[in-house]
Amino acid sequence: GRMDDLLNGRRVLLAEDNPINAMLACKLIERLGGEPVWVKDGLAAVEAVRAAQTRPFALALFDVRMPGLSGLEAAAQVRRLEVQDKRPHLPLAALTANAFAEDRAACTAAGFDGFLAKPLDREAFTLLLANLLVQGRAAA
Repeated sequence: GRMDDLLNGRRVLLAEDNPINAMLACKLIERLGGEPVWVKDGLAAVEAVRAAQTRPFALALFDVRMPGLSGLEAAAQVRRLEVQDKRPHLPLAALTANAFAEDRAACTAAGFDGFLAKPLDREAFTLLLANLLVQGRAAA
């Protein structure tokens, strides 16, 4: 379909501690023409963003609940990094097992641009990524 090259070879950072969820998300990213980069926790996610200055990520997906540094804390750190280093805004999506209103408020406060409920739904996933890419281009 026309979404098959949505990501067009761009890199997508995925922070997810569950290998099965990660595998599914990576497959979806690949199916949309993207190059997934998988890390297992929030600390590694922040490091990956920090290190990716030459080849920045087109967008990032952070699981909200991860051991060590949570997705919320990781998102907040990424936003601080952007201000500090005057970096462009990285479109960030929160992966959450429960999409309750208070979770959404916390995610928005942490600096997320969108939400995806798990288990991941291919259509919702594709739509959100398309929206985030448009936001990313508008911000760039």
